[in-house]
Parts: sequence; structure tokens; C-alpha cells
Amino acid sequence: MCAIFSPEHGLDGTHEAGASVSDDLSKKWGCPIYSLHGQTRAPTRSMLSNIDVLIIDIQEVGLRCYTYLSTLKLALQAAKENNVKVLLLERPNPIKFWGQRGPDLQPQFESFIGKVYTKFMHGQNTGTLAKTINKCIHANLTVLPCSEQVDGQDYFLSNFVSPSPNLNSINAIQAYPMTVLIEGTNYSEGRGTLYPFQQIGAPWVDAKLLAKTLNDKKLKGVFFEQVTFTPKIIPGMAENPKHKDVECKGVFMHIYDKKNVSPMIVTQTILKELFSAYPQQSNLEKWGGKYAMDMLIGTDHLRKWLVANQQSAQMHDRHVLAAVKK
Repeated sequence: MCAIFSPEHGLDGTHEAGASVSDDLSKKWGCPIYSLHGQTRAPTRSMLSNIDVLIIDIQEVGLRCYTYLSTLKLALQAAKENNVKVLLLERPNPIKFWGQRGPDLQPQFESFIGKVYTKFMHGQNTGTLAKTINKCIHANLTVLPCSEQVDGQDYFLSNFVSPSPNLNSINAIQAYPMTVLIEGTNYSEGRGTLYPFQQIGAPWVDAKLLAKTLNDKKLKGVFFEQVTFTPKIIPGMAENPKHKDVECKGVFMHIYDKKNVSPMIVTQTILKELFSAYPQQSNLEKWGGKYAMDMLIGTDHLRKWLVANQQSAQMHDRHVLAAVKK
């Protein structure tokens, strides 16, 4: 072994989202550990200089915005440019049963959280993904497929290993497609608690009303329970969570019939209800001057639809206030 390459969250998966990870030295193997989420996002020529075969073994979670997918693409490109063979050890997709869902990536929203042109939920294992990506790259790629026994939900129930600090259970991974876009708002997505992506909220939310409103929509396969939670600093998991040390009120999402869930409908419903019920308090986050929601989902259509509903609710509020003043 000449070198080890680690994606976002580091080799041991304990660095929080977005954290810059430094290179290191493996005491066990006596070789360098090159971070692909620090000074560089792709293996460099010097890093690959003594390597004959680049072995890729990475657990993706089924969403385009999860950065391991971008790292996979950049690694294939680097291997092609440096004439290095690639052996990919296929891993199953924990939400493959939902298939391909959501919008395609629009070119103007390509970034490190959206570098591969798939649906938002791509519905593929890493082997199929690598072959799809490689059609345009033409790296010397060999895929070692996973067995049919591994390619299923029972595998994750009995062999779960957290791919990153805030996807700490199979329940969190299954909730992730429906709540990750909350990251693009000023609502808490549950970071700083033990149940990230399973519970959402904010200090101004009426938890009981939100739970009732969402449950009244009769969304298939999910149930919303009213909760209160207080985001705290959790080293390596949430260093600066939204609404830190402030009590948030909201809902905990239970998935009781996953195969009948429509994740994109659940996402849109949650966002619409929050922005319509609290038009004055609801805001959209920006990352580097761009709307985070657009970057996450790969299009601005959802954000524009959401803002239109929010503006309609604000107009309604103004009419109500004007009527009261009369």
C-alpha cells in the first residue's frame, strides 16, 4: 500500500460536514493519508506517482448532494489523467428501493455538492454510478460487484456503519432525502442533537400545530410527532449548529412504511408548510453568495416555488393586519 485517500469527514468518518481535513500518516500501514477534503479535492499527480492501482471503497448514501459522489468522479478523472488503473469495490445504495427521484442537475448549479449529472436521488449502487460517470472520463475502471445478498436493506440493518457523523443510523439515512434541504433554510435540521435529519424545527414553531398540519396531509408512509429539542455543540458532529443552546419546537419524522413514501412530495410539503405558516421568520441560507437550496437540489425551481408561496402568505398576513386595524 503506497497511500490512503480520505473523503469528506476523514478516514474514520468523525469530522463534521464541511470541515477541512489535513493530511496525516497511517501508523498502522506506514503510508501517507491524503485528505480529499482539505487543500485539494482530487488526487494530484505527485500523490499518484507510485500507484499502479487506485482502489475505491466508499459508502455513498443515494443522494447527489452527498460529497462522496463528487469525490468518486474527481478520483476517476485523476486516475485517467495519470494512467492509473481503478478497482472499485461496489457498495449498495441504502435508499435504492426508492429508485430515481427529483430533478436533474442544472449546469449553473454544479458544485462540489452537485458534480454528477444524475437525479437528486440517483437510485444506483456505487458500481453502476462509477460506470455511468466513467462513460465520459474513460478511466481504466474495473468494478467488483456486490452480491445480491448484500444488495438489500437487511444488509444495512445488520451491518450498519455510519458513513458520516450526522448520518448515524439507517433511520437518519432514510430521512436524509426528505430533510436535507432544511440545511438551505434558517430552520434546524437536527444537527447538534442525537437525531439529525430526523427532527426539524425552530424557536418560533408551534410544534403541535405543525405536527397536526403535516399529518392531516396524509403523506404515505410517514408520521410526524411534535417535539422540542435544544441543539448543542457536539465535537466532531456539530461545532456550530443552528439555534445553538436555544429550545426549538418542531416535529420528529417517523418512517413506518418506507416503500410507499414519496420523498420529494414529503420534502416539498414540509418546506411549504413552514414557509407559509411562518413567512416573516422563514429565510433562505446562502453559501458563498449562492442559495444553498439551489446548490443542494441542483435547480432553482423549488426555491422560486417556495418563495412564491411565502410571498402569498405574507400578503395574506398584511391583509389580516389591515383588517384588524380597521
